[in-house]
Amino acid sequence: MKNNKNLVTLSQKEGGLIYSIVSVLPYLIMFVVVAVLIVADKEYSTKSYYTYITYLIPQIASLTALIYICMRQRTSVITLCSVKRTSPVYLGLGVVLIVGLLFGVGYFNELFVTFLESVGLGLTVPSVPNSSPVQFILSLIIIGVLAPVLEELIFRGAILNSLNGLKTYQSLILGGVLFALFHQNPAQLLYQGIVGACLTYLALKSGSVLPSVLAHLFNNLFIIITNAYFLGVEFYN
Repeated sequence: MKNNKNLVTLSQKEGGLIYSIVSVLPYLIMFVVVAVLIVADKEYSTKSYYTYITYLIPQIASLTALIYICMRQRTSVITLCSVKRTSPVYLGLGVVLIVGLLFGVGYFNELFVTFLESVGLGLTVPSVPNSSPVQFILSLIIIGVLAPVLEELIFRGAILNSLNGLKTYQSLILGGVLFALFHQNPAQLLYQGIVGACLTYLALKSGSVLPSVLAHLFNNLFIIITNAYFLGVEFYN
């Protein structure tokens, strides 16, 4: 990415603005949505559609941030986020990497979660409704496709673009930390941090956001499908 002369370079201030939008805007949208639901359906919090709304809102915020920064820079998402062809080796490496993280780092994340619980921190585990074909399809679309694509365009695209002047290890640390904090769940903190750093490195080495998008897609789709059809598989993440 750093050597792409056609790339529109964002400042770190602009990167911080993007991160602020994707972190704060979901709360503002959720406030409006909940206010409407309280009037329309007082038992909304027990309904499965509410779960999908909570997953969809961050994606709306991410899309809003991308549209805003592209309009501000007068450029396209493809240029801004380095959506371009790269070696198939990096695409394959991304899938291999995410499989290793799923079955490797996830175990250590479980140890981390156990430690947090031992000191009295109550944790919630994200749930994915899969009890019907419609719910399964919605999970595939919202969580399996939209979330990884938009999150990668934000973190390994626009935000990584704004870290252009930093050393590689600094970009990896920030990429991991910001990605972990974005998910706002202590139970996922360690795993998401490591995944964020690894995908950042993959994007830097490949010069494209596509390998990290593919890896993230594989991660989410694989978990959704195995949770629906292979309940005995445990990822600890």
